[in-house]
Amino acid sequence: MKSPWCFVALLVELAIIAGCGKPDKVDRINSPNPDVFLTVETNYALGPAAADFTRIYAHLEAKGYSDKELVLDGQYLQNTKVVWLSSNTVMLCISEGYTESFRNYVGLRAGGVSEMIHTHFEEQCNAR
Repeated sequence: MKSPWCFVALLVELAIIAGCGKPDKVDRINSPNPDVFLTVETNYALGPAAADFTRIYAHLEAKGYSDKELVLDGQYLQNTKVVWLSSNTVMLCISEGYTESFRNYVGLRAGGVSEMIHTHFEEQCNAR
């Protein structure tokens, strides 16, 4: 009776440890506003049963403070192309992958400065 519970506890601990690690790859994409940027953070799969997982965050750094908000995450999104259309509007070109969450507006506040970032995505961005 004790053995199955130990196995379950071990699996929970491994899941927590795997989820808390640093991403395998981080790409920074600067915006026209020097205080705002996006990062594309990818964790590569450890085996054939697991998928690569990517998170895209919007960042604001102002007056020594910073804020970070999730914009998009999902599986196999590491090839997402980021195109800044203006200092607070960004387009994400997703040619493959599975989106788990997406926010089309992200509010950031840091050091008394606030920015609202408008995001949208397209599946076919060959012309850009």
